Amino acid sequence: MPLLHLARRAVQRLGAFVADGRGESRGRQLARLLDTFGVDTVIGVGAHCCGDVTALRRAGYRGRIVSFEPLTGPRTELRRRSASDPDWIVLPYALGDRTGTVVVHGQTAEIRRLDDLWEQVVAPGARVFLTMDVPGHEGHVLRGAGRYAAECVGIRTGASFAPLHEDGLPFAEALALLQAGLGLTPVSVVPGSSDPHTGRTLRCDVVFFREEPTGDSRSPVATAQQAGDHG
Repeated sequence: MPLLHLARRAVQRLGAFVADGRGESRGRQLARLLDTFGVDTVIGVGAHCCGDVTALRRAGYRGRIVSFEPLTGPRTELRRRSASDPDWIVLPYALGDRTGTVVVHGQTAEIRRLDDLWEQVVAPGARVFLTMDVPGHEGHVLRGAGRYAAECVGIRTGASFAPLHEDGLPFAEALALLQAGLGLTPVSVVPGSSDPHTGRTLRCDVVFFREEPTGDSRSPVATAQQAGDHG
């Protein structure tokens, strides 16, 4: 049985939605989840942060956004796009589990722990969603969040079905870390890269949120079951 099919079954048993990568844009789906769970602050880390933020804004998300981008070129583009958006700030750091310097794609950059910066970028009582696109470094970012990881309302992370990157986050480990460790529930799985020869999915994005949402807390599965009971 294909690995992605097994992953879909695993999260669907928990009432999660599994996106197929077609139809409705990921930005629109994520914006809807942010609204459902009352998110007012998004912390974006990684390569696709600029596109993700733009998609969220187009889909109607109007909350605060904090982007971390250590590379000069992408950071320049982020700052250009955020110049007219007072609720979007861009910081020049890589995030990890230590403080110092790191070489990223040939550039030396400053690396910081999120827990050292949290109170500077997150307002008291904010409902925070952390989104990561840092293949092979997800665990480092989460460890660097320290106790504040448990304060996140939701987290999006990449997860792998094959050893693509050193220190990469395997799918099963992502479930254990974020579900069992942080008390989050997987609500969406989006397929990522695949092997062109075998069709095997190699990586996906998994979105987790902390129950209860501020809106309708019933999962699609529970709602469907309840409708069947009254049918």
